[in-house]
Amino acid sequence: RQNILDWITPFNYGSQQSDYFGKRQAGTGQWLLDSAEYQAWLETKEQTLFCPGIPGAGKTILASILIKNLHERYYGNVNVGVACLYCNFGRQDEQKLNHLLASLLRQLAGHYPALPESVKGLYDHH
Repeated sequence: RQNILDWITPFNYGSQQSDYFGKRQAGTGQWLLDSAEYQAWLETKEQTLFCPGIPGAGKTILASILIKNLHERYYGNVNVGVACLYCNFGRQDEQKLNHLLASLLRQLAGHYPALPESVKGLYDHH
């Protein structure tokens, strides 16, 4: 299992997620989790939650809080996958489209207790 996930991509945005979430102060972002906008977004299909802000405003930390909330909310639900990407100007070399897509695949495939057969088949054929 781990060999296949590492073969998909060595880039692990899950560890970045943990790092960013760990930097938050207790209670940070609770206003966003409690907001009518976030609650409506949770209940609506095919909607985008857009959270703009100037550099340094805390968007990354807030995003990590939302992602953590989604992971907790949908833990164990094999019908819902949660994946994230943190794009950073200083890490452009590893943020090529194929790396980003591979990271999403790794995160979504890793969500299942057993890897999907389609992922195993991809590995076996390459």
